Amino acid sequence: MLNNIRNISDADIRADSTLKIVHRVVHGGPTLRDPIKINRDVIKEIRRWNKYAPLHNPYNLHGITLSQAFFKTDRHYAVFDTGFFKHLPDVAKFYPVSMSAAQKKGYMRLGFHGISHEYALLSVQKKSRKKVLNLIIIHLGGGCSITAVQKNKPIDTSMGFTPYEGTMMWSRTGDIDAGPLILSHIKHKEWRKIFIDEAGVKAVSQKSNFLEVLEGYKKKHKKSQFAVHMFVYRIQKYIGAYYAVLGGHVDALVFTGQIGAGFALTRTLILKKMTFLKRTNIIVVNPDEEYMMAHHVHAL
Repeated sequence: MLNNIRNISDADIRADSTLKIVHRVVHGGPTLRDPIKINRDVIKEIRRWNKYAPLHNPYNLHGITLSQAFFKTDRHYAVFDTGFFKHLPDVAKFYPVSMSAAQKKGYMRLGFHGISHEYALLSVQKKSRKKVLNLIIIHLGGGCSITAVQKNKPIDTSMGFTPYEGTMMWSRTGDIDAGPLILSHIKHKEWRKIFIDEAGVKAVSQKSNFLEVLEGYKKKHKKSQFAVHMFVYRIQKYIGAYYAVLGGHVDALVFTGQIGAGFALTRTLILKKMTFLKRTNIIVVNPDEEYMMAHHVHAL
């Protein structure tokens, strides 16, 4: 958000000498879901969940600390990736474990990329004559998530208690059998490397970025092709599942995120063979999480 502050005009600053600076925070646990003004207690609670989002939360907090030091007299707010999914139906929210234990520990599907999914919904609403929508929103980037929206409300999403559940991602496995993790007594550094840092498309393709993978796919490199096929297959499974959850009543399939909106080949491969989607609108939304965050804080 610091880069975007440079776009604020002198007139804007004169009109309100106190800026509202908004920070995206990935994991705030089950309690921090709504936009909130940042104070010491908020920072402490965010830090509590660092280990559940090690690729995100520590850096979110670092950005907050730097921003507070630079903009000392201004107001700082946190908008959480999980907020959009706060009211998921219980059948989607809870895992099939002891309900008392789950509720005590806050162990439930929190969902992530909510700011992006919410912006995609808002964007489609603005462009559509129909304002009450059923959508399948596909956010593809370094992290990937898919959400089923019914009557403008999310009813299921692929990510869970952490940003590691769901479909295959750039360096994260997505859905995986927990057995090897639990039964092999793998140390934290090892499982993080195996399942989070060096997994996913990156591990299968052995490339350094997704653009290289797509170039390798076009040139028929075996590892790149296998990685793309695996990536696409897992996304297709979620689309099929959410199509069923929505009872086949889907107004549009919405692609967003750097990969989802940026690479047409990815969308083409995902939609290939999915004949049940022939009459479904396909919409591409360039992500604008900054707008959505500002919208929430302005509403405060």
